[in-house]
Amino acid sequence: MKTTSMTGFGRATMVGTNKTYRLEIKTLNSKSLDVQWRWGDPWTPLEAETLKTLQKELIRGKVTLSLYAEETNAKGAALSTGLQFQVLDEVWADWQRWLASKNQDPTNTVDLAQAWVHLATRHPLLYKNALQNNTDLFASSAEPDQATVAAFREALQEALALCKEFRFQEGQGIASVVLEYLGEIQGILDHIRNNESKKPHSVRQKIEAFLNEWKNNQTLIGSFAPDPGRMEQEILFYLEKKDVSEEIVRLQAHLHLAEQILKNETEQGRKLGFVAQEMGREINTIGSKASDFEIQHRVVMAKEWLEKIKEQSANLL
Repeated sequence: MKTTSMTGFGRATMVGTNKTYRLEIKTLNSKSLDVQWRWGDPWTPLEAETLKTLQKELIRGKVTLSLYAEETNAKGAALSTGLQFQVLDEVWADWQRWLASKNQDPTNTVDLAQAWVHLATRHPLLYKNALQNNTDLFASSAEPDQATVAAFREALQEALALCKEFRFQEGQGIASVVLEYLGEIQGILDHIRNNESKKPHSVRQKIEAFLNEWKNNQTLIGSFAPDPGRMEQEILFYLEKKDVSEEIVRLQAHLHLAEQILKNETEQGRKLGFVAQEMGREINTIGSKASDFEIQHRVVMAKEWLEKIKEQSANLL
């Protein structure tokens, strides 16, 4: 199966002169290609080129492209952007001074220790934020050199490859679930078809039993006797009015088409959504024509499975 989801994630890194860049691509479902750029100068000039690549590789979806930067040392190794010990030391010194002004020993009670942890872990500068790094990086308006642009293009392709693989794996899971839902509707359709094949005989038996009971009550009808030919016409008219054989045939064709789309088509989301709409029309017609409670109950179950198919198809490419 070629089923592909619109949910994906890919990450790649590129090393510059004094920065290590982390490129991330996140995708969600969308009716068209909607790209959000989480970068700034000097990378903005690359947006047109990058957009063409995203259109070709991802086709559609809500795409967030982020570029983070970390400072590197002389050997090109990334420096830590985690816990800022200097900030922690400053908060500790301030805490000690405040306790001294209150004549409190910081190791005297557990409550004071818990208060210190609560205060320190909520300091806004305790962790270096990658977005703050980006602000420092993008303050320069200088455009990246050719080597950096080449490294970016390579990192973009690597991230896209991982994102597409993520989408493919996610799509395989969705396809399996949708095929299972289609199988449930197929089982319901088979049950309705079996009941429909028994309907003419059942209807005839009910009408004949009613007429026999009517004939036996001579005090109400006297010598009246129904015309056999007219009775056959009424039975045929009733059966034709309640006949759902055409709807069953069309629904069966839609089920087969949905399976073929999942197995053969490359872009399946919209097509599967359109087929689901047609399936809904046939199921609703069967429910409106059916006078049997059991069939109506099966129709409700089929609608429930169909809604699940629509939910899953909305996330397919």
